[in-house]
Amino acid sequence: MLFTTDWRLLVADFGVSINLHHERAVTRAGTEGYMAPEVERCPLKAEPQENKDKPQLAYSTAVDIWAVGCMAYELMVGFPPAIARAQQDSQAAAAGSVGGFVASQMTAAALHFPASIPQTARDFVMAALAADPTERPTAAQLLQHMWLLQAAAAQATRRAAVATAAEVQVTSPIPMPVPLAMSAAAPQMVAV
Repeated sequence: MLFTTDWRLLVADFGVSINLHHERAVTRAGTEGYMAPEVERCPLKAEPQENKDKPQLAYSTAVDIWAVGCMAYELMVGFPPAIARAQQDSQAAAAGSVGGFVASQMTAAALHFPASIPQTARDFVMAALAADPTERPTAAQLLQHMWLLQAAAAQATRRAAVATAAEVQVTSPIPMPVPLAMSAAAPQMVAV
């Protein structure tokens, strides 16, 4: 977690980072359940330079958008999405395991949302979890998503209402009751 100079919270993870302008991302690394399909297809490596010569394994910053979709879904429903991973899950489903069955049935197209989740929030998650990385929005596009814009507008409205209420309290000619703890009738605290 990072904070900006004006105390805005930022989430960051530099566990494995590279400069995509200087090298190809082909490392299978990340948190299980948050790894995009294109990261999961990368084979495990013994040496950092392995697979750098295989452009078909390369992935882009779209993997971060996938992780945002997973995180948003988990924050909405209380658990991460169980999204089928093509090869390994079809093998597990064929073997008859419960986990394999659930994973084969839970695809990005079949995610379940509680009724209380607005359609714009669902659209945000579904866009971020597009199976094809070229179909996922960029981070800049996600910041302009209707769900975030509506949330920002609602927050601005709440802040304005709180500021107005505070201003009314300060300038109100109506005497405000004094809380019991601040009145002379309140019991006095004694240090023992």
